[in-house]
Amino acid sequence: MAKTSSDASYMKILGYAALLCMYEVHATAVDIAFEFTTKVIRYITANRPDIVLVHRSVRRAIIVDITIPHDDNVVKAKKEKVSKYLDLAHEITAMWNVESTVVVPIVVSVNGLLAKSFDQHLKKLSLGCWIKGRIQKAVVLETARIVNRFLTLEP
Repeated sequence: MAKTSSDASYMKILGYAALLCMYEVHATAVDIAFEFTTKVIRYITANRPDIVLVHRSVRRAIIVDITIPHDDNVVKAKKEKVSKYLDLAHEITAMWNVESTVVVPIVVSVNGLLAKSFDQHLKKLSLGCWIKGRIQKAVVLETARIVNRFLTLEP
């Protein structure tokens, strides 16, 4: 999984999303899997999304994949994530006894830019828009830390 920013920033966002998903859906029957290799019948190369949520009560699954591309690649990264996990979504629907499976890409550029559809994706995850600023802050701070570390290198 190629990420432009460091793994630390990526993991902060993953942690935010995971904790908030648990906070928002704690009262419902939801299974949450992180960095889990999904077992399917036929061979699929993209079978390890960042987060998989399974709402047992409404029989719906959500595949969440987080990426931090360069500013120029935000739209491209979003499209790639959706198409990458489309086969897995079909397999999960067939195998896990759910009515539908949705792929939700969380795309934040290294400078904190968001895709236009970011708010819609937060609604699919039952997350409030207040997390937007926290996610952007985590990415921008990590980008600044990486740049600072690079600029202070001793020759």
